[in-house]
Amino acid sequence: MMSAQRLGLEGAGLRLNIEGDDLMAHEVETMFSVRHVPWHGLGVVLEEAPDSEKALVQAGLLWGVEKRQLFLNNGQRVPDHFATVRMTDDRILGVVGRDYKVIQNREAFMWTDALLGEGAVYETAGSLREGRRVWLCAKLPEPIDLVGDQVDMYLLFTNSHDGSSSIRVAITPIRVVCQNTLTYGLKAAKRTWSIRHTSGAKERLNQAAMALKMTYRFGDAMRIDAERLVEKRVPFETYLDKLIPLPKIDAKTTERMVANTKFVRDQLFEMAGLWDLASFRDTAYGGLQTVANYVSHGEPVRRTANFAENRFEKLIDGHELLQRAHDLAVAI
Repeated sequence: MMSAQRLGLEGAGLRLNIEGDDLMAHEVETMFSVRHVPWHGLGVVLEEAPDSEKALVQAGLLWGVEKRQLFLNNGQRVPDHFATVRMTDDRILGVVGRDYKVIQNREAFMWTDALLGEGAVYETAGSLREGRRVWLCAKLPEPIDLVGDQVDMYLLFTNSHDGSSSIRVAITPIRVVCQNTLTYGLKAAKRTWSIRHTSGAKERLNQAAMALKMTYRFGDAMRIDAERLVEKRVPFETYLDKLIPLPKIDAKTTERMVANTKFVRDQLFEMAGLWDLASFRDTAYGGLQTVANYVSHGEPVRRTANFAENRFEKLIDGHELLQRAHDLAVAI
């Protein structure tokens, strides 16, 4: 995205300034979830899952975005650069190029309706960063069974209106008993797909349809993966020492580094003993599920003002610690 250090925008008789610092807000703007506070700890809770029309309203996504030509303050046109602007309040969301095509919020729901058919329902949707990033999450009709664990499968669409990323379609498995989000990648099947803003509408829908078909392949791959991991015997302490070893005491090690590491490890040891993991104790699968519990629900080392938003975005994009935990479980 272009750095806009005092570019002016003129359109419909309106001149606005883009300040670089104004593009750095990090907050949930609007959202909903169904029946319980979701894994990221944010949002308004609804009793019933809405259809797409109601979801647009409840998520606060009934607004459009348009591209407007950029001008310098002296009136000079900025070639091949445009602002994306929210039409309801003229909020400038980002700066994009000539070939960028705006994907409206309503279009994303239309795709999901077309993919999942009549009766598609939405578990959560909303906007982050003052509308710069939006998401919707639809629950697939059939859960999968992972070594006796019921795991619900969701199709998650994320879209940026500021030019920072492509449209992403991601399979998001959630362990029902504890609402752990299992967003780790597998070598045997793809979990995420990117769809460019420059592609045509038909191509985008075809790619999204392919993503839905691949969801079932990913579910099969998860099942095979879990069956292998549950057969691997490894004491949790051994697993944790490999994943998050205590820092070696040397000149580069600070007391805070040691304290922070112990803080995380203590939570993981406590979670490893929870009742819902009893049948997987001291297996590679149990170790992985313990880490999934921590990244979904654990207390952060530092509770910043936007820690819940940061956790949510990591779970959307794939949590680095969870991926390392899975790779270790496979390698043991």
